[in-house]
Amino acid sequence: MMQIDSAILATDKVICKNISRFDDSERGLLSQNILAQLRNFVEYIADKVYAGGSDLDPNNYALNVEALKHLQTRGDLRFLHQFHELLQKSVSHYTLDENGSERLMLKYYEYLLKIKIFLNDTYGLHVLDNIEDFPLDTDTELSEYHEKIVEKICYPSPGCSTSTYSDRYYIQKIKPFFVNQRIYYEVTFTAANSKMSKFDRVIAFSRYEILSNYAVKLSIRNDSINVLGKDMTIQVIDGWNVSIRPCELDNFADIIGYHSKINAGTKEYTELMRFLTEIKMPLSELVVCSE
Repeated sequence: MMQIDSAILATDKVICKNISRFDDSERGLLSQNILAQLRNFVEYIADKVYAGGSDLDPNNYALNVEALKHLQTRGDLRFLHQFHELLQKSVSHYTLDENGSERLMLKYYEYLLKIKIFLNDTYGLHVLDNIEDFPLDTDTELSEYHEKIVEKICYPSPGCSTSTYSDRYYIQKIKPFFVNQRIYYEVTFTAANSKMSKFDRVIAFSRYEILSNYAVKLSIRNDSINVLGKDMTIQVIDGWNVSIRPCELDNFADIIGYHSKINAGTKEYTELMRFLTEIKMPLSELVVCSE
């Protein structure tokens, strides 16, 4: 076995052993123990990505620095870079109390599931095998509610309808939830126009991690679940794509000095879209227009 794989699996073993040893009553201590391992865990994974199939010394600091820089060039692994930055700010140089550690673990759980899926699908490395045993949610009714939603996300009810709306929307909030070691999202959105208010917000559920920086178009399905003996209508997002409003492009073009209408397919449009993708500029917060 390669050195880097051994380092990843050794750290994983410590995490899993802690999960198997503690129960709900000691979630704070469990969280402290896991947080102490996470920075090394992520950095070893960065090393493996950087190695590109070769082996390297997982404790070589210079290589580790280069590996972390390499992560920033991989858009598909942006979550790993984000996770490492969060760990540097929160746990690298501090020992948090149990309450603070619990809150962080609840926040970081999504990243751990993404790591588990990534390592398994990309390298065939099986890690965090008992992550579902981490005492994430002690509310059994909420867990049952989420399970029923996921059932409808994966298996639509016969005869359920798809909304015919073709509007653009702004994503206001994305809240992850977890069922069977998979990540799903509760998405709050509003119509992308200048007349929207906080009372116009709609909640839907999806398996997709939807980009929140730009206006989007959504494929929305109407379905229902049965909760406590009563039918409840839910909306499910089956598909989505970025759909920046033309007025936003024009206004932003003025800000950065184009001073002209930008049409799809032009050189200016291509350059602007590349710029927006690189900086992830939240146009919905930057400009206001009435179109």
